[in-house]
Amino acid sequence: MNSRSKIRLGDLLVEKGFISQNQLEQALADQKSSGRKLGHILIENGYVREDDMLQMLSKQLMIPFIDLLQYTFVENPAGLLAEDQARRFRAIVLSQGEQGLLLGMADPTNTFACDELEKILPGSIRLAVVRESDLLKTLDTIYSKSVQSIGPAVETFDRSSQSNSSALVKRYRRYQMKLYMVVEHFNAGTLDEIYERFDKKGRMLPEGLYYLNSWLSKDGDKCFQLMETNDSALFQKWIKNWDDLVTYEITEIGQKPGD
Repeated sequence: MNSRSKIRLGDLLVEKGFISQNQLEQALADQKSSGRKLGHILIENGYVREDDMLQMLSKQLMIPFIDLLQYTFVENPAGLLAEDQARRFRAIVLSQGEQGLLLGMADPTNTFACDELEKILPGSIRLAVVRESDLLKTLDTIYSKSVQSIGPAVETFDRSSQSNSSALVKRYRRYQMKLYMVVEHFNAGTLDEIYERFDKKGRMLPEGLYYLNSWLSKDGDKCFQLMETNDSALFQKWIKNWDDLVTYEITEIGQKPGD
């Protein structure tokens, strides 16, 4: 991957004259209270234009700034990076060639995301910077071919076999398991800590509670998990591992009408 060092975005914007020191301090105070990303706050407050910020990062990091709305994909990027990983790290595989993978990222200064993507993706990686809004629209288009939406979750829980809801219902009748949709609401400012704990300890599910599949919301502030168990009390045991970072909604899923 391109050599990189930790970049303080706010200080760099001040240094390059895009924002004032006072604007940075106001944005940092907002970030501390809300847990939102600094770049989002600066753009939403009108302190800096998104394209100006990304062009600056492009020059500072010596990586290309790519307009996804004008970009032509030669290969389907969904085959190399799973949707949950693409949304989590705000990244997309743009191309694959002799020089390795060209990876578009909304925030190429996120060293944690870069390190994790190096572990996930094969070969060498070159970075490019892209608009986050365009990235999310592109992810919607690309991954809608394999997973349409959270609505038909029962039909799409198994992407590899494309199991339909009828087969799923028969499976749970046979094993007498109950199916649950778990909605995890990430507390403000805890996303990095959540993924760090997950990377170190996994889901920490108690015996008898089983994970099937999951989907992230477009905003990345919640996760929908499909789980199975015949003992709903196990959820409370599992939640104790995460309730300092996440709040939960748990709903038992019934049969699809007509099955």
